Parts: sequence; C-alpha cells; structure tokens
Amino acid sequence: MNPAKLSTRTHPPAQGKGRYWIEQGTEAFVLGETTHTPRTPDPGSPVCLGTLRAQSMDDDVLALRLLDTLARQAERDLAALAQLDPAADAPRLAALAHALKGAAGAVGAHPVMHAARAADDAARANAAAVPDALAALRAELRRLLDALPDFRRTLAGAQPYSTAPERA
Repeated sequence: MNPAKLSTRTHPPAQGKGRYWIEQGTEAFVLGETTHTPRTPDPGSPVCLGTLRAQSMDDDVLALRLLDTLARQAERDLAALAQLDPAADAPRLAALAHALKGAAGAVGAHPVMHAARAADDAARANAAAVPDALAALRAELRRLLDALPDFRRTLAGAQPYSTAPERA
C-alpha cells in the first residue's frame, strides 16, 4: 500500500480535556494532552485565558512570557501610533496594525485583534474611518496594558519570565 494514500485525521479531546491524537491508516499516535477547559471569550475581557492557556499548552510560565511579549509590543506600537499622522502614514499604520492583529490574536487578546483589523482595513482602503479606527485601537491597547497585572496575578503560580531585554 502506498503510504502517501493513507488517510490522516487529528482528533481533539472531548470537552477540551484529554489527549490529542492522530490516526494514520490503522495506527494512532498520541500528540499531547491538555487539562484546560476551553471557554468562550468573555466580551468584557481584553484577554481570553482559554486561548492563552491553549497557546501556552497549559504552561503558566509560557503564558506569562507570551503576555510579556505582547505587552512590550503593545507599548512600542502605542508609542508609534501616537506619532502617526493618519492621513499621511496610512501604509505604516496598516503595517503596524497588521502585525499587532496577528500577535494579539495568537494570545487571545481578541478586542485588540478586532481593533487592529479595523485599523488595518481602514488604512489599506484609505478610508475616512482611519481616525476612528486608530482611536479605537489606541483605547484597546491601553485597556490591555491596564489589565495585564490582573492576568499576571491570575497566573500567579508561575515564576515571571525574565525581564531581560530580548536578543536581536
């Protein structure tokens, strides 16, 4: 039998807890386990802990590292956004918003992700909506940064990731 023609299926755990496994032909291989229970993002929260824990594979130290990385990027981007002229710097705004959209979505910062998507779309379309989208993105970034100490306390069992500067 040609191995390339074997079907491969990945099976997520039931109810969000248990083993992820892959089935290839007649064999099955365990890929990993998860203990978190996925949850619907809380619309009032700047970060979905279910997404963050899934991305960190339930490792609170890694979750802190991801939050710290996002915080550094959010602070840099907030400073850069403050210096942008929305009418003249649409390509730069689009690039910043696009990068922020991906980073925020990866850790479950859904409100920032949605605001960044709106700013990216407005900047690329050269729309009149750019000032409002930019203001909304700034507001969500500030809300995220204000909420991060609470999320760090939630993950209190973990040791904080090193605050040493990142190597280039």
